[in-house]
Amino acid sequence: MIAIEAGKAVVKPAGLKRDRSIDALRGLAAIFVVAHHVIGESVDRGMGVGNGTIWRYFEIATVDLRMPLFTVLSGLVYGLRPIHSTGDLPSLLRGKRRRLLYPMVTVGTVVFLLQVYVPGTNSKPELSSFWRIYVFGFEHLWFLQSIFIIFVIVGLLDAFDVMRDKWRWQAVTATAFGAALVFSVPAAWDIFSLNGLLRLLPFFLAGYGLARYSREFDWRDGAGWFVAFVAVYSLDVMKFLGHFSGSHLARTSIAIGVGLTGVMVLFSIRHFIECKPLIWLGGYSMTVYLLHGITAPASRILLEQVGITSDPIVFICGLVAGIGGPIVFYLLFARFKLIRVYFLGEKALPPAKAKVQSPTVERPTVEPPAVQLPAKVEPEPQS
Repeated sequence: MIAIEAGKAVVKPAGLKRDRSIDALRGLAAIFVVAHHVIGESVDRGMGVGNGTIWRYFEIATVDLRMPLFTVLSGLVYGLRPIHSTGDLPSLLRGKRRRLLYPMVTVGTVVFLLQVYVPGTNSKPELSSFWRIYVFGFEHLWFLQSIFIIFVIVGLLDAFDVMRDKWRWQAVTATAFGAALVFSVPAAWDIFSLNGLLRLLPFFLAGYGLARYSREFDWRDGAGWFVAFVAVYSLDVMKFLGHFSGSHLARTSIAIGVGLTGVMVLFSIRHFIECKPLIWLGGYSMTVYLLHGITAPASRILLEQVGITSDPIVFICGLVAGIGGPIVFYLLFARFKLIRVYFLGEKALPPAKAKVQSPTVERPTVEPPAVQLPAKVEPEPQS
């Protein structure tokens, strides 16, 4: 359905079918994130594997893809149903407060207390520093802070119609990429994960543009992106092997380049990886993201207690626990309003529906991009 809006034709997403390939990408992103935290970002985290192991190579190989993929998908889903006026802002902020800030506080508090009191955790913060988890980034929950601010920024831009056409969107996105390359917030001032905001805002806007201003994007477009990905990833490999160091600007440019080209390749082939397990997992991706930081370490600690230290076993068990544990928790406890709203960030169920249901995720639709029609085309206004 086409409607006239501010002098341009916009395809409305209402009534179109859900694009299951987006859920498949969500599922893939969830696997990447859980695997990252099972392995650990350094030798003193997660499995504690060394820098020369295949585990470390895998972790480094996907480091620039994980969160950009999650963020592009967030921008794409928002771009399907963006706000259109300042009157829409309160509703957007209330929804994102529930979806992001409530779990940041509740899940963050649980993770912090577990680290303090449970033997075998890799991190042992001081109890007196508890306040920092609500102000600065804490474990994987830093993403919730960054993406909340991103929603505020993009919501304001849409409320004032700043990105009302493709060229304005491109200008805003280019500015965001430039800021990500140039600016960095000192750690002492990285309040509410501002550095994460700088890194991820360009990817959110890229996903937003895919939803609003891109035509059908398929594997044929991906060929060019794949060539670009190979080129920039080669520089990343050279950097990892020590053959190339470069300036901070060069390293940041490579990281952003790997993230952007890699995500676009995955997006272009999304229909080829569309399978029921990934689609199903994608429906629980937010729950997995929130709670895997509890269930995955628990499996490692339990294995250590019984004397099992084999890396493959620890990895597989951690991956299964990090994915399966949150889903089981959801199925058992999501019916309860306190858990559903304040720990999982979802809307409360009506009393008659307070039973186990699949997560209420924002469902993307099949390619509802906004299109610019030629001047001679005069579509009928939507009634």
